[in-house]
Amino acid sequence: MINKKGLILGCSLGLLMGCDNQSDNAVTSQDTALQSEIAELITRSKTDMVFIEGGEFMMGDFGPLDKEKTGGLYYGIGNYGVRTIHKVSLKSYSLSRYQITFHDYLLYRQSKGLGNPYPIEHITAEKRKRGFDNTVNNKNWLKFSTNTPESPRQSETPAFLPWEAAQEYCQWLGEQTGLPYSLPTEAQWEYAARNRGQFVLYPTDNGQFEPGRNLPSYEQRQQRRHLGGIDSFPVGSFPATPLGLYDMGFNKFEWVNDWFDPDYYSHSPEADPQGPAEAVFTDGFGGTGFSKVVRGYEYPMDLQMTFTRTKHKLWLEYTPEVFDGFYYVTARCAVNHDKPLN
Repeated sequence: MINKKGLILGCSLGLLMGCDNQSDNAVTSQDTALQSEIAELITRSKTDMVFIEGGEFMMGDFGPLDKEKTGGLYYGIGNYGVRTIHKVSLKSYSLSRYQITFHDYLLYRQSKGLGNPYPIEHITAEKRKRGFDNTVNNKNWLKFSTNTPESPRQSETPAFLPWEAAQEYCQWLGEQTGLPYSLPTEAQWEYAARNRGQFVLYPTDNGQFEPGRNLPSYEQRQQRRHLGGIDSFPVGSFPATPLGLYDMGFNKFEWVNDWFDPDYYSHSPEADPQGPAEAVFTDGFGGTGFSKVVRGYEYPMDLQMTFTRTKHKLWLEYTPEVFDGFYYVTARCAVNHDKPLN
């Protein structure tokens, strides 16, 4: 005679085990999907690398050298030593055709077991006291805490990152591929933006400044701003440069590897300059005060010129878990390898 209690217990255990198996299968499926996405990201990071053949060029505001167009005058106003035109020689390297996107950066964070770096909850009274509110207000931070159609943090827009986070992302790609990924140097960025050092004033498809066609117009920026307060665009929204690089001059600032020194051009080495060996410049307020070079921007026109350089300080104490500041700065990775990757 069958024991009914035993039968019921056995069936119950079977159901529970079935539930557990379904749960395990769901977790395994999620893990497999994540690993597949990560593998695709790593492959794509190599495919998206544009080989830049090395060479020599005159770095800085080349206006006096471009006499037919300028009559020997400088193009820009001369901020941060750009009128110190100097010869630079670069080895060949590769540069990503796209900026790092939120999609790719957050996928990387998942692979590292890290969560959302923008949670509104971490803005404590102590951080506000230390100047946090001078950098971001809670409304903007809340928008970055989510990924919705109304949020500027959309999948294919450039990720806003501290310098350390951008460098860590590039180095992680290097670990996955066995290739020497890093942020580009300032010289590498300018050489590429100028189509291997030519006298190219704007890093667009034709070297011209044509809002609405090869870069966003004021009206287009306003439309984007209404979406979520940030007027960045999905990467690749406008035509590429002749080398095949997108958004080199307008989709927000881009970090490069170099420490900032306004006088660096006066003593920069000719061969593959790396910037100052250590932090040398402080603006005297907020965080460390020490600054890295940033390149590119959007408006006004003079900030988009291929030779224009400026700075952005490293904000507060960096931790990879939660970003302790608000940055309108993104990045793209380089590979310091003198042969094409594709």
